Amino acid sequence: MSLRDLLNALSDFGSGQYIIENWGYAHANAAAYDVVDAEPLAAYGFDDVQKFFEGSLFFDAVEAVLDAKMLREIKRIKSGF
Repeated sequence: MSLRDLLNALSDFGSGQYIIENWGYAHANAAAYDVVDAEPLAAYGFDDVQKFFEGSLFFDAVEAVLDAKMLREIKRIKSGF
């Protein structure tokens, strides 16, 4: 199996259906939501996208100076400072 085959299988709506119904995770393929029963969608909060994202926190872009500083700090941490 090639990497392409794996990625195609994982992004298939059937895989999405399984992941949503059995693991409770969201899936990138919107067609997967069309084949999932309404009950699991509601249980996991996927039935109302707006409501689902209300409690989410998204980051805005940071200034280049701060971005460079954060990158240096991450590299320092990874090196075991």
